[in-house]
Parts: sequence; structure tokens; C-alpha cells
Amino acid sequence: MPIIHKALRRKERVVARREVSRPASVASNSDQSRERLISELELELTRLKLREQELHEAQEQIEKNSDYYSGLFNSAPVGYMVLDSLGAIREINQAGAALLQMSRKDMIRESFTRFVCKESLSNFLKHLRQCKGSHKQVITQLWIHTHGDRRVPVELVTTSVAKPGKAVAFHTAIIDITDRQQAEEALRQSQSNYEHLVNSVEGIVWEGDASTGEFTFVSEQAERILGYPIQRWLYEPDFWASRIHPDDRERVLNHRLQAIEKKLNYFVQEFRMVSAHRRTIWLRNSVNVTLDTKGHIKLQGVMVNITELKEAEEALREETRALETLNRIGTSLTAELDINKLVEVVTEAGREVTGAKFGAFSYKHANGNGEHFMLHTTAGAPREMIARLPMPHHDPHLPPAETEKEIIRIDDLQHDPRSPRSKSRRATQRTASAIRSYLAVPVISRSGEVLGGLLFGHPSPGIFTERAQHLLAGIAAEAGIALDNARLYHAVKQSEAHFRQLADAMPQIVWMADGAGHVTYFNKRWEEFTGMPEPLRVNGEDWTPFLHPEDRSRCTEKWQEAIRSEQTFQVECRLKEHRSGNYRWHLFRANPIRDDHGHVVRWFGTSTDIEDQKQAEEKVRVLNTALEHRVSERTAQLQASNRELEAFSYSVSHDLRAPLRSINAFSELVREDYGDKLDEQGRQYLGIVRDASEQMSRLIDDLLHLSRVTRGDMRRQRIDLSAMARTLLANLRQMDPKRNVEVVIAPNLIVDGDERLLRIALENLLNNAWKFTGKQPHGRIEVGVTHPEGKPATYFVRDNGAGFDMAFANRLFSAFQRLHSSSDFPGHGVGLATVQRIITRHGGHIWAESIIDQGATFFFTLPSPPESANK
Repeated sequence: MPIIHKALRRKERVVARREVSRPASVASNSDQSRERLISELELELTRLKLREQELHEAQEQIEKNSDYYSGLFNSAPVGYMVLDSLGAIREINQAGAALLQMSRKDMIRESFTRFVCKESLSNFLKHLRQCKGSHKQVITQLWIHTHGDRRVPVELVTTSVAKPGKAVAFHTAIIDITDRQQAEEALRQSQSNYEHLVNSVEGIVWEGDASTGEFTFVSEQAERILGYPIQRWLYEPDFWASRIHPDDRERVLNHRLQAIEKKLNYFVQEFRMVSAHRRTIWLRNSVNVTLDTKGHIKLQGVMVNITELKEAEEALREETRALETLNRIGTSLTAELDINKLVEVVTEAGREVTGAKFGAFSYKHANGNGEHFMLHTTAGAPREMIARLPMPHHDPHLPPAETEKEIIRIDDLQHDPRSPRSKSRRATQRTASAIRSYLAVPVISRSGEVLGGLLFGHPSPGIFTERAQHLLAGIAAEAGIALDNARLYHAVKQSEAHFRQLADAMPQIVWMADGAGHVTYFNKRWEEFTGMPEPLRVNGEDWTPFLHPEDRSRCTEKWQEAIRSEQTFQVECRLKEHRSGNYRWHLFRANPIRDDHGHVVRWFGTSTDIEDQKQAEEKVRVLNTALEHRVSERTAQLQASNRELEAFSYSVSHDLRAPLRSINAFSELVREDYGDKLDEQGRQYLGIVRDASEQMSRLIDDLLHLSRVTRGDMRRQRIDLSAMARTLLANLRQMDPKRNVEVVIAPNLIVDGDERLLRIALENLLNNAWKFTGKQPHGRIEVGVTHPEGKPATYFVRDNGAGFDMAFANRLFSAFQRLHSSSDFPGHGVGLATVQRIITRHGGHIWAESIIDQGATFFFTLPSPPESANK
């Protein structure tokens, strides 16, 4: 255009010069007029030609712009169409025609309502009405059916265009939102899965505000464990504190307040809560203290039900108390010779260990007219009712170890055929109502004679347990021995003539001393045990050399103190047996015998062999130690499970999962909708975002995998590790066929374990070996077994890869602990932690040895099958 204008200006200057240079005398006025007219006509002709050329160039430019915008219109990735005021299609691009599965030519002047599904038709008409009255974009989602009868969810984005003198037109973008709806549904499903995961945790997962003490989230396990609706946790400010057991409430609340004031990141509390069913539930609350984006202190935690653990601890303490009670009773009864006191002690001890309300001891009592049974009852016991209860019987041919079979235990006398029957129906009913639970055990002497029976009752049904029955049987055995001793003692008192005979018949060493403490008599048990005849001792031989050197001083001091105080003498000392030369523990006990004036005239003593009892006490101590160790192990295991559960719950919380899904969804939308508008660097950045989110997703999956391998039941069976290793390495070789790796697998590696778990463990070890030999030109992986002397078989996986520094071996089996950078060897640091959990669950042990750049060997032990198949 500038060139045309310059030519026009040059033409005008030429015409002007002609007019100026023409002499006035040469031409007439008419000639001048004609020349001027010709010049003007030439100038006008030039102007018209120039204008024609400009119009032609403008037309070419319009055609070029039309082709350009038409290309953009038809190549747009989103459907675009122009509708008239009645909704008929006036123009549609290629993407829109492809979406509706119909040619563009056939769709012109076709009403768009033809493609709108019936249920969405009213929404489409409403969409058009809104567009007519608005200058803004109107967005509506509806369902369409294509020419091929495929239902597609779409989003219409419409702007109305009104030109003067023309009808309204609608410029509409039609977007397929199938992927968006699927992503939204996947998001909803993921949120549902997260809620299900949290609610499946074996504990109450919760969140709360530290300043107000109110709960902001509580998992469904709260209702299952404690029975209260979740709404009460969330909407009643003092709900949790008011349900804490009164004995624990002040301690728990103060501890919580102090932990927050000290800015502790983590603390643990154990307390009781009262459930909706009035049951007391023990909980261990593991609490994390965090700050939200506004700086407010938030609490997150898991309350685990440890009622069974507490009950087990209480049962252990109860068992220990019972053993101590039996030991105390056995020690006191062994040397007790007063029958009345013995009967009283035995009856009270039986009532204590069984939990009975009523107790009685029916025992044989000898007098001048022979023997007859007497009944001793505890305070408040219905004596006349107990006398009518069934008595236990004893088969003299039954071995002592089986006498417990003769115990009578009735859970409810009202519904048992063995309950007492009286001529008076009222008396029978009164007995049954006063005593519902009944437990009776025979008391047997060493010779198998029935000495009596221990009888116990309770007004409530079902009180007595097998444990109470077993403890009572032990007391009855001790009572039989003690009653034997007491009866012998009283028989000696009644007949001095038979004293020596009866004393010699006793299984204990029996001795007598005068008032000054000089021994005057030993029974035959003394000579049988020590080898020293009685006459030598009576004639002045000292008996203390038979005591253990460490016990002599203590025993002598106790004996002299008893003589001075004239009180019962009792001491435990070791006495030497002449046949074996060994020392055995004895209980020396002596009672002072007084005259009518109360002066001690002689001492009657016994020496009871309690070596077996001491060994039993040692076994009890060993058992208690083992039980305490077992409880410690169980507690440690529970604490480890709680720590894993806390880490797992924190990692898969809403703050981790929800943003990750948003990153995935919106990065995908950016790639689909704006990918062509981004340059290469922008698309690269978007790829980095997606790769990072996918890596985080795999890390969460690894965490879930790690938590699952420590849960669930194990199915043990014979496993061929050799065949399993061959299969796994074949898969690795198939995935990376270009690798040059030598594989050596020992044959017949047979173990006992869970196939699924062992496959996971072996797969992790072999994947590691394959990965860390990746930089070796000639890799080597070996699976084998060694047999250390005196130790179980040790299996191993060895490679010649990168290895690691043994200084950091203690971090090897911890989650997220990596000894190599992820750029050199990718991974998350969870695999070996998973292997350790699996080997530990099988009762085995795993460790590793390595040299940097010379490879690593992972050793582990596993149980062998019942029949050794490795041979």
C-alpha cells in the first residue's frame, strides 16, 4: 500500500510540472483547458487503478485470514458449533462432528435437540434461555447420544452473539467430560477406600483440638469398642473425659496437659474407660502433637484396646499370688500339729483360693471311743445345710495323681440331680437358695485313707472354676499330710507307750529336747538320714556338724533364741544325707510343752524334708521369670505393632492421600486441555509432577504392603525355596533379557512356612540382588544354605553387586532407611523391612554381611519341615 500511494503522488507532481512549464503564449485558453482535463483524467484513471489494486490485495488478505481461522476452527481439539436462535446447527467443527459421529455436511441446519438425551432435554432448553438473556458464558452439563447411539456426558459452554439487524446466534463449545466424571468417581472411590481403611484399623483413630479438648474426627471402631455413637464424641465437649474411669481421670487429663505444655511431639497414656454396656475397657492412647497451617495445636492418635493384655497381666499376678499362697500354706501346714488350728487354717485357705463365701472341713477325729467325723465351718456358713450336701468319696485303688477326678463341682444345686433332698420341701428349697455353687474335694492320707473332705459353697451359681478346683486339690493334699502329722502327734500325746512306735512311723525326723534345749530323742528317720545312731546323740554327740556350714550359725542362733523366749522354734536349714553325701533342705520346727504352771518342760520338734518343695519354689520362680519375660515380649511386640500402626495411619492420612489425588487429577487435566499450549519445558515440568505423584503413590502402596505382612493368619506348609527362586529369577531375566547374570541355586531347599509371605520375602531379596548387580558387567546371584555346627540351617542370597558399608548395617532393615542414593539405585527403603517382618513372624532371624563394591550376602533362618527333607 505505501508503494501505490508513492506512485500516485509522483503522477500528481508530473502533471503539476507540465502545467507550470507550459508557456502562456503558445496555447490558447481552450488548449489549456483540454490539457488540464486530460491530465485530470489521467490522474483519476491512475487513482482508480490503484484503488482496484488495493481492493484486490484486501480481498486476498481476507481470504487468507478466512482460511487461517477456518483451519483453527476445524482443528480445535474441543467441539465447537454455532447454533441459531432455535437451536439448529449453522456451523460445527471437525471435533464436534467426530464427537457426535456424523459428517459436518449432514449436520448443517440439523436441530441439536436431536442429539440431546430425553432426560437432559429440559436442561438444554433452559441453557438456551439463559444464554439469550445473558452476555456471559453459560455452562451446563447434560447427556447426549451420538449418531451411533453412544451415550456421552458433555459440558456446553455457550456465549450468545447478537448483531444489528440479525437474529441471535449461539457460539457453543461442546466438551466430552467422560474422563472427568471417571476421575471424580475414582476420587470418590479413593476417599471411600481411605475411610474404610481407617475404620478397619484395630483401634480408635482420632483427631482433636488441643485447646478445646474437642474431637474433630473419630473412626467407626469407637462405636464397636465402647458402644457409644460417634456423634457423641464429636458434639459433646466433655464426652471423652467424663467416660474415663474415675480412678484414672485426673491422672490422664493432667498428663495430657503437661505433655502439651512441654511441647512433646509424642506421648502414650494407659487408662480405663467405661463403655456403654457398663464394662471397663483398658485403652493405650498413642498421641502425636502437631501444628496446623494457622499454628493451632492439633492432636492425632490411636486408642488400642489392651483389655486382654491387662487381664493376662492380672491373671499372671493372680497365678503368682496363688502359688505364693500354696507355698505359704504348705510350709505352715507341714509342721502344724494342733488339729484345731490346722483345720481352721486349711478351711480358710481353701475359701480364700476358691472365692467361696462358705467353707467347711469334715475331718476324722479320734477319741477314746474310736474315730468319728467332725465338721468345722467358717463364720456365717449354714452348718445344718452344709451337713446335707453330698460328700466326696475316694477309691483306694486310684493313683494319687488321679484323685482330682473325685472332686465334686456343681454349678447350680437347684438344677443338679446330686443336690440334697430333704423330707421337708421347704428345707430343700432353703438349702438350694442359700448355696447354689458347690465344690468338695476329699482329703486323703499317704496311705490312701479318707481323712475327710473340704466343702465350699456360694449363693450365686457358676462361681467355681477349674483353676479353683486345681488349687483346692493342692491344698487338700497338703492338708492330708498335715492331718496325718497332727493325728500322729495327738496319738503320741494320748499314749506315751506308743510314742516311739508312732514317731518312728512318721516320714519326718522327730526329736525331743528338755526344757534347757538338750536333745533327748530322735526317731529312726534321724539315723536313716544322718547315719548317726540315737544313743550317741543322746550321750552328748553334737548334731550341728550335720548342718550345712553356711546354715550352722543361723540355725543355732534361732534355737537359742527360741529357748530364751520359750516360743515356737522354726527355721529352714540344709541337712546332710549320709548315703549320698548331699545336703537337703529341712524345715526344723519345735513346740514348747508346758506344765500346769506354764513352764517349758520339754520341746517336741520335727525336721521335715522340704527339698522337693524348695525345688518346686525354684520352678515357680523360673516360671514367674518366664511368664514375666513372655509378657515383656508380648508388650514389646504390641508396642512395635502400635508404632507401625501410628506411622502407617499418619502416612495415609487425608493430608497425604487427598492432595496426591488432586495433583494426579489436575495435572492430567492440564495435560489434556492445555498440552498443546505449553512449550517443551512446560510439558517436561508437568511430566515431573506426574512422576513425583506416582512415586508417592507407590510409596503409600509399599507402606500398605508392609502393614499387611505383619497381620493375618499364617498357613504353614512345606515350601520348596529352590523352585520358588528359579521362578522368580526367570521372571527377572525375562524383564531384562540383555543382562549377563550367572544364577546358582542349591537344590532341595525345603522349609516350613507360609508360601505367600515367603514368596514376598524371597522376591524382595532377589530383586535387590538383581538391582544392585546392575552395574556389573558379569553379575552373579547365588541362593544356598549352610549348616553351622549346633545351629539350625542358615539360608542365604548372595550377589557380587554394589554392597554397603557394614557400619550402617543396623539401619538396613528399618523402613525408609536407604544406604544408596535413589538416582543410583531406585527404591523406597521398605523392601528389607518387609523381609524382616516376614522372617520374624516365622520364628527366624535375618542379618547381612557385605563389603563395598564386592557384593552382599543376606542370611536368614527358617523352621525346617517335621521330616527333614534337606537330606
